[in-house]
Amino acid sequence: MQLGGKSADEYVLATLKGIRFSDLEKSLKFVHMTYIQQIVGVLERLVTQKRDLELCTRILVFILQKDENYLVHSKSTLSSLHKIQGQLRKHLSSMHG
Repeated sequence: MQLGGKSADEYVLATLKGIRFSDLEKSLKFVHMTYIQQIVGVLERLVTQKRDLELCTRILVFILQKDENYLVHSKSTLSSLHKIQGQLRKHLSSMHG
């Protein structure tokens, strides 16, 4: 799907980057878990592509603090979180190794 010449993931990233983080946190508090799972999937793809890792990590930390119990009991979301963790570790190791 193309949105203004951007892929869906690029569009989501551009939208997230355009929101002040304090406003983003306030908004994420009210997002239904179905959409949180989709956001985690998008973040997984962005992290794999090494796209705006700081923003992705900040969003993930906030989501995990808010919905940790639900997320770790969802097999698909837990799988995405493990992949993200591995990608972030690999990226950090390459920065310091």
